[in-house]
Amino acid sequence: MSHLLVLTALALGGADDWPQWRHDANRSGATEAQGPGSAARLWELSLPRPNPAYDHQYRMCADAAYASVAAGGRLFLPSNVSDEVTAIALNSGAVLWRFLAEGPVRMAPVIVGDNVIFASDNGYLYAVSASDGELLWKVRGVPEDLPASRMLVNGRMSSRWPARGAPVEYEGVVYFGAGREKGDGGLFGEMDVG
Repeated sequence: MSHLLVLTALALGGADDWPQWRHDANRSGATEAQGPGSAARLWELSLPRPNPAYDHQYRMCADAAYASVAAGGRLFLPSNVSDEVTAIALNSGAVLWRFLAEGPVRMAPVIVGDNVIFASDNGYLYAVSASDGELLWKVRGVPEDLPASRMLVNGRMSSRWPARGAPVEYEGVVYFGAGREKGDGGLFGEMDVG
């Protein structure tokens, strides 16, 4: 079964971007930008069914749907199926670039300037160029003295310390977490990108 991503003119009506999950660091899910009076389908994209990390535990399935962000006329779509982030032109639906991570990308990226920053199950936070998807940097979410061990989670290889949530940008600093549960050596990291 596949899912459809349908973009309507309603999504293009506002002047504001939607740069991170639920719009802002407060996760408000709202913007003051005015939308158009009516909506019309511009394009659609067929996507594979998401593969959540904990599909057997409904309350933990934050990645059971695609969580995209938009900025600069582009939609940035993470995938926990193909382990990538895809940039799509908002006006046409054309795929502009794809960046393959080394593990599932389960949650929405955050856009900071021309950087698309996202977390992966391989335990790293990545930054790629919004314009062409070129890798700018990546940083591991736990201290380097911890081993880079991997384990099988829901049929997929994952770091013992996955960077699984949607990163948050606030005042030029990106915050993210790595680890599965309290006490496993993971941490809550931050990167100054301002």
